[in-house]
Amino acid sequence: MKRLLTILLNLSFVFAFSQSNETADRPTSYSEVNSADISTNFPAQKSKPVNQTNPSDAPMGLTFYTDRGVFNTDNPGLPVETWDPNLIGPNNLCGGFAPLNELTSNSCFSAGDIMPGLEVNMIPANEEYVLITTGYFLGLTSNVVGPNTFTDNMIISFDPPVRAIGFDFFQPVTPDGFTISVYDDNGVFIGSGTSPATFEEFWGVYSDTPIGEILFVSDGGGGAELIGNLAFGDSVPATPLSDYAIYIGIFLILAFTAIRFRRAFV
Repeated sequence: MKRLLTILLNLSFVFAFSQSNETADRPTSYSEVNSADISTNFPAQKSKPVNQTNPSDAPMGLTFYTDRGVFNTDNPGLPVETWDPNLIGPNNLCGGFAPLNELTSNSCFSAGDIMPGLEVNMIPANEEYVLITTGYFLGLTSNVVGPNTFTDNMIISFDPPVRAIGFDFFQPVTPDGFTISVYDDNGVFIGSGTSPATFEEFWGVYSDTPIGEILFVSDGGGGAELIGNLAFGDSVPATPLSDYAIYIGIFLILAFTAIRFRRAFV
């Protein structure tokens, strides 16, 4: 009996040691892994289903989107940041220290490459961001930006504030879902939505209150969020006709009708 107990204790120690080594050996940032590692050793995007925010569940004043086509229809004419141009080309990875904005000039971007009105930062502040370009790992069809360190959180600021934001949301590494919180330009919380732990999802929001920043927080602390094709700004509505234009149109129609009517009796 004692021998059996000793064997079981030894087995449990070996198992615990192997688990701790596996955790210790696991990469903690994108710069520690290559494209093959991400493509083959991180199937976490399918391991933990998390419900995405249902558009009908949005807090008052917010409208959430899970489909880019619907978002574009409701919010036409928005500029889109694709993280292109950049200095590294496709199938590549590059890191730089945040913030990332139109003034950024480093090995990833030249000054002016990033659209004005947008700034990407990390929490803790001034941590390293990563740029991963198309084709770097399996299924990546656009350039993406996010925290290099998996446990960092990303915050995106808009100046001037905007009402509509939409992006492709990638989560290739950890199995955690995300809470995406929306704040006004004074840092006052407006509301939040969720995104599931899947390889790629579209996430969008329209707010009656102009948005100053959005914050990404991993529900399990794993992080590793990446975003691409970031649309932001205010919708460009169809230009309404002024009252004068309407009156002129009615006058022209009546005048044309009167002329036709008069000619018919000449």
